[in-house]
Amino acid sequence: MKYLLIIVLISFIPLCGETSKETSLGFWERLHIRHNVETKKEIAQPAIFSISKSKDAESQTNVSLGLIYDLFSTSRSVFSISFERQRKTDVDPGKETNLLKTGFKGDWQITNSDKVFLVILPDLLYIRDSKQSSDSVKASAYLSLKNKQNNKFPFFSTRNDIGFADFFFLPVYGIEYNNVYKAKDAAKEGRILYGCFKADLNLFPKKPFDHCVFYWSLAFRQRFSTNQELSVKSPLINVIGLDYYPANDNSYASLEKVCMAIGVSYKVGIDPFIDINKVNTWEIGLKLLYNVN
Repeated sequence: MKYLLIIVLISFIPLCGETSKETSLGFWERLHIRHNVETKKEIAQPAIFSISKSKDAESQTNVSLGLIYDLFSTSRSVFSISFERQRKTDVDPGKETNLLKTGFKGDWQITNSDKVFLVILPDLLYIRDSKQSSDSVKASAYLSLKNKQNNKFPFFSTRNDIGFADFFFLPVYGIEYNNVYKAKDAAKEGRILYGCFKADLNLFPKKPFDHCVFYWSLAFRQRFSTNQELSVKSPLINVIGLDYYPANDNSYASLEKVCMAIGVSYKVGIDPFIDINKVNTWEIGLKLLYNVN
């Protein structure tokens, strides 16, 4: 497991070695507010303050807030610090979520091409789970392709025009390692290694529905080694939803600012880095997206 930590740390080194091109950016231009800290800017969902209804439970209140601050960036890389808060109340105390995550994240274009290039996305996070009274470190590294030209390789591109809408699809492959090094229940301490595939798709309809963004997100993890008390085998999480921006259309230029939305989504499955219990939940709430750079 220590070798994975070394790989993640090494992946940050080229970021630190490049010269920043944005030293003139102010604090608010470097700040991003979104749903969580583990997604790329192009497919980031807004932070949400919501009420949800599970299949077999009473209504719940939820807060999911991710803050990212870019320390420096170049034409090929971004290095940031992050903070994330996940809070879900429940009438059943055993099903509550109370997480805090903070750490570092990177976005590094490791091949120099004007067309298709390879991107590595390293993350290093400290996670405090107040419900489990546990502390852990999560290290991850993802790989993806991205295309600057919209007429080829559409599945790895920026927005693609399909007539009635534009869409953006980003698949990533990687490894995730979690070390629960301290827990109130010693049986819940241990290490987990996952191979992971994630896919995010955003659909941006044209007029008259150009204030809406449809999204679908999937994450599948194959467990290779684990403490049985900490996780389930091969968890899968699916999320589908719709955000409506009353004051903004869904163009890049319009969403590159402070945006408020009303969102509805449906989530089913298990995300082991939030809760090992399976969820089957509808959610509606107010959302905030902040990207001014």
